[in-house]
Amino acid sequence: MMRSVFLTSVYLCLLLAYSEGASLKSSASCMVDSCSSGDQGGAICPAAIWSDMEQIAVNLSISSLYFYYNSNDFYLDTKNNYFLVDGNNRRVIKFKANDTSNFTVIGAPNTTITYTPYKVFVDSNGTVYSAESGYGSGIYGYNNYYRVVQYVEGNGTDGTVLFGDVTCGNQMNQVCQCGGLFVDRQGFIYYSDPNNYRVVKITPFTMMLTAVAGANGNGTAGSNLDQLNNPGGIYVDTNNTLYVADTNNNRVMMYLSGSSQGTVLFTVRSLYAPYRLTLDKSGSIYVLASSTIYRFVRPAGFLKTIVSNGAFSVGMGGYSNIQLDTAGNIYTCISQSVYYTDTSVWKYSLISAGC
Repeated sequence: MMRSVFLTSVYLCLLLAYSEGASLKSSASCMVDSCSSGDQGGAICPAAIWSDMEQIAVNLSISSLYFYYNSNDFYLDTKNNYFLVDGNNRRVIKFKANDTSNFTVIGAPNTTITYTPYKVFVDSNGTVYSAESGYGSGIYGYNNYYRVVQYVEGNGTDGTVLFGDVTCGNQMNQVCQCGGLFVDRQGFIYYSDPNNYRVVKITPFTMMLTAVAGANGNGTAGSNLDQLNNPGGIYVDTNNTLYVADTNNNRVMMYLSGSSQGTVLFTVRSLYAPYRLTLDKSGSIYVLASSTIYRFVRPAGFLKTIVSNGAFSVGMGGYSNIQLDTAGNIYTCISQSVYYTDTSVWKYSLISAGC
């Protein structure tokens, strides 16, 4: 169904729901402030309210960019540049919301293996990191291969392989398809490896990994505090604390730096299949879970439903990521059509900071 038809049937409602026994706590005065890439959202107060209707921030179905259904990821930096994975055309593109006719192509280096970008991250210097998968002739013959590539701003399609090319496996020099990508301020790469039920930390230009969550690292799913089941989106804060959307366990996990034992931040009956997450500067967590956007307010410790709409879900091509801009607005990228170009970036505006 084309996007214009789909929108006529979509009516969103705003539901502010608190977890059982929780109450709204007072907060010191705060304001939304600017921040660097990787911390897009400023500190937003507990009682903040977002619009219950989406706006189309970027409508790629009517632009000069030609996308198919597998636009797997996007990133919004602090300069309002969009970086969107164009899987079918094997590239990442960079553009402004108000000018999709002018864009920069960020592509994979030419190799004997045909690679497709799958997840993307952009640091505060504008350096792009792409988790890519490919098929072709490598050191193990014809096979599926995985890697992480760095593209420095201004170098166009010329990238540097930071990790790879490896076949899918659960050894400490292997990964499979990427479920989430994050690069911390020290340059370490965090890679969600859902096929192996773990998150690994990569030191660039080495072939060795450290399992930092799901630390048994042996390809076994589980629900214990040192286990994960199909982890998706990840985030690393300034204290090197790792947050994981533990999709098939229907929970969000937190791992302090150096600890293989996680803490369940929240898991409630309505939190089904958390898929992507991000944080603001106050430490509040924004989660895409099935067809709902949640906010886990910290340090108050209660859960809000920001948007609940069963019409757009992961199963329809669905969400590819969740991002905050420096004003506290929420963005998701929705790909609805399986056969035609029909991808849009949706915006949910912050209408009250609640301070």
